[in-house]
Amino acid sequence: MHAQVIAPRLLALALLATLAACQSPGAASSRGETVFRLQNAVMDRLITAQSDEVAMIDANRPDLAAFEEHLVDACAALNQAADISATGGAPNLLLNLRVLASLSDCEQSALAAETRLHRDQSLLGARLP
Repeated sequence: MHAQVIAPRLLALALLATLAACQSPGAASSRGETVFRLQNAVMDRLITAQSDEVAMIDANRPDLAAFEEHLVDACAALNQAADISATGGAPNLLLNLRVLASLSDCEQSALAAETRLHRDQSLLGARLP
């Protein structure tokens, strides 16, 4: 299922390359691709962490859902553009601008969630024999 969700979003990379024309061609495209990949990787890890058996017994895990929700909100424009592209459409100019404007928030949200996940791995490792 993750492949079905993530694979269509790869079409957003083409959108990001188009949007890059509004800025310096290499920098915007590269940053957009980096943020897109980071967001998808972190979302996969959040979903996995929440379904992990250890997560079910760890009282500190409910905040992972909050990180997931924030990531979804911060990256909404990027994912909306990807969904439109996946169905053969083309995002309009307003959505393209929202994608560009939201890249920093999307990236920061993904990095915050990634930091939380790393902390969990450290704590879990300390508990294992």
